[in-house]
Amino acid sequence: SGGDFLVAFAASDGGGARVQSSTFVATSGRWAAPEPLSLAGGTAFQQRVAATNRGDGLVVYIRWDGSNYRVQAVVKQ
Repeated sequence: SGGDFLVAFAASDGGGARVQSSTFVATSGRWAAPEPLSLAGGTAFQQRVAATNRGDGLVVYIRWDGSNYRVQAVVKQ
């Protein structure tokens, strides 16, 4: 809210790719430290970001756990 915004991206953790997020905080003009969203192990990708009507961020992504593809989601308040 108030000009803040959320981004999500995939980055290597040395064993696969994890979806991470970072928030730009408008009041400080700075990015928050990246925060892992997906579990370690496997590979997460095709992340998408949306906003709820309350201003929360929703990150949806696909994660391969070694056996199955799973669609997973995280709400960032």
